[in-house]
Amino acid sequence: MSGLVVEDVKKTYAGFAALGGVSIQAEKGSCLAVVGPNGAGKSTLFAIISGQTRPDSGRVLVNGADVTRLKPDARSARGLSRTFQVARLFNTFTVRESVVAAIQAAHRRGRWTGDPLKNAELRERSAAVLDLVRMGPVADRLVRELTQGQRKRLEFGMAYAQEPSVLVLDEPTAGMGREDTETVMEVLNDAKSSSEDLMVLLTAHDMDVIFGLADRLVVMAQGKVLLEGEPKEVANHPTVAEVYLGRR
Repeated sequence: MSGLVVEDVKKTYAGFAALGGVSIQAEKGSCLAVVGPNGAGKSTLFAIISGQTRPDSGRVLVNGADVTRLKPDARSARGLSRTFQVARLFNTFTVRESVVAAIQAAHRRGRWTGDPLKNAELRERSAAVLDLVRMGPVADRLVRELTQGQRKRLEFGMAYAQEPSVLVLDEPTAGMGREDTETVMEVLNDAKSSSEDLMVLLTAHDMDVIFGLADRLVVMAQGKVLLEGEPKEVANHPTVAEVYLGRR
């Protein structure tokens, strides 16, 4: 199957079952959102999918390949990229240098030689990514000078620049005001529509973001999947609407 498959994943910490057998799957071209209260197991699930944590049992497959025991960089080579709730960037790089470095990282065999910033193909590729994330006007600005919204868009751009088939987004609008949030949602929707092969997995506390991006929704509670379905269907479920989405 193309896309992401998680099969019966379990993880226990000091006798506490953070994940008690979670299974999810999403095909290419789709966007799956995972929501739930604090302690539901979302962070553990995302860490296992992206390779920061190894499960006690179960499997993670990317485009049919078992990546359960692979480290994050090896998963990236298989087509999985991730962003984090707090953007992980090189503050001494410029925005353009950051994107160029991400493109180079996706081609580890040294496709380009010489100064990468003077390479016509790399500049063209990086310019396309910067346009997508609305960062072209600040391409030569240092990362440490960026706003929170710009940093999150740059991190997404760097992940997207690696041409992933599975893109994992952890709180892509965390700490943003409404204007920045709306910009990020536009960027993500543009990215989704630009590639039929891209599968997006995300989690967010902002339900406007969830319903504005997701095709399907998984609700977790106490380390297990409580409910899965189309966003409107899940939102109208009595238990979910009252307890997990804050609606009565």
